[in-house]
Amino acid sequence: VTNASNGIIKIGNTGSGIYVENGNGTNNGRIEIGTGSIGMAVIRGLIVNNGDITSSSTNAIGMTQDGNGGSIDIINNGTITLTGDQSIGMHSKNAIGSTLTPHKILNVGTITVGDSVSSTSPSVGIYSENAVTGSVIENGGTVRAGNRSIGIYGKDIVLKGNATTEAGDGGIAVYSN
Repeated sequence: VTNASNGIIKIGNTGSGIYVENGNGTNNGRIEIGTGSIGMAVIRGLIVNNGDITSSSTNAIGMTQDGNGGSIDIINNGTITLTGDQSIGMHSKNAIGSTLTPHKILNVGTITVGDSVSSTSPSVGIYSENAVTGSVIENGGTVRAGNRSIGIYGKDIVLKGNATTEAGDGGIAVYSN
């Protein structure tokens, strides 16, 4: 699935702009998402954002991957701007167990998440739930988190020399567990 550079995808509440299973998806255009919606989602495949993903709604997710037994990477070369509370720019889950292929979340673009109402349920720029050795978050771009929000949250995090990661008042730039 490819959204062309002049393409615009608008999705309301609890939906997905691009959803790929066992394949690849690319956004070269613009994706606008509503409350509880996802800009790009993949199960066992690859998704790449070269365009813009935006939302001012709560609980929005820019890009997400679900390991579920396959090799998956997600790459942001573009811009993800989510200003609503409890939103996540890039997200990865279910790369668990020693037999699964490690996953990579790569950001060389710009991710911005807004202020959070509470630091106990914050917005997060990049979030990985994965515990598989070799699964990594790599930031070579810019991640900005608002007040009471988190820039990057995960186990294995690599910040490249040209990376910028920042958080506002009461926030955390990088949290590694």
